Amino acid sequence: MTTVSIVIPFIDSWDITSKSIELLARYTKNKTELILIDNGSAENYQSQFQDIVNNSNLFLKYIKNAKNICALPALKQGFEATSADIICFMHNDVLIHEDAWDDRLISAFDNDPQLGLAGLFGAKGVHPNGGRYHCTSHMLGKIWGACGCHDIAAIHHGELMTAIAPSVVFDSLAMFFSKQALSDLIYKTDSFAEWRSPSHFYDRFLSIKVLDLGYHMATIGIAFDHYGGGTSGSSPQYREFLTEWLTEHGYTITDENLDIQIYKVAESQWLEEFGSRLPVVVDDEYNLLWENIQYNNLSYYEQLQS
Repeated sequence: MTTVSIVIPFIDSWDITSKSIELLARYTKNKTELILIDNGSAENYQSQFQDIVNNSNLFLKYIKNAKNICALPALKQGFEATSADIICFMHNDVLIHEDAWDDRLISAFDNDPQLGLAGLFGAKGVHPNGGRYHCTSHMLGKIWGACGCHDIAAIHHGELMTAIAPSVVFDSLAMFFSKQALSDLIYKTDSFAEWRSPSHFYDRFLSIKVLDLGYHMATIGIAFDHYGGGTSGSSPQYREFLTEWLTEHGYTITDENLDIQIYKVAESQWLEEFGSRLPVVVDDEYNLLWENIQYNNLSYYEQLQS
């Protein structure tokens, strides 16, 4: 049977994170590993989270980092801590609102052996400037994340989609990797190199690299909410990490808001690496069109060798 592991990094933010875990405990149908990466919190919340998942289908594995290591390294840490077939990397401010949501997730991967990455909020295209377009999701805005101008938050951000649709990039709020695809990213590409920005835009460059490896990617229309707004952005532990990272990699601290500075670093890396290949769009058969060149489901590496 296909196994699933949910990996959620967090820094303190107990009120937000605990609500996320409460709904996962309520709506997860299959026996599932929950890996909580305590990414430098001032307190230890293991016993409180254990109380939430008792009598549910979630089995808690709690990893306590003495210092914050940021988002991208936490994804690799989660991979190294599990042997599951599907690794769900989720933000701590995502609320799942669909019973047996994991059945839909497992079915998506079981029905398409080429599926390497899925998500809850994806886009069918990327503009020449690197921005997403034709975004699809089943974001409700039920408890948080409402926009105030639409009854369903998904419409505010793009298109309401309740089924499954091919995609080329995702929002990092939820990225569901096959074990093999994430292993390939780690061991066959430079996706986790030290020079890469550890925060922001990793959802976009990881997505493109998954496509380059020849995998399919799809958005699954599972109902959810996303708080947004940067639940770790004001954390002193996060700021300490960014100060060290920026200094070690030769960047001068130029912005009081280090989250904005690392965002700019990440955006620059994203456009420098992939800008010349954009735009890109995917059709309903997972065919990719890159800058008016049809790739017909061959991987980028196969294209280079042909």
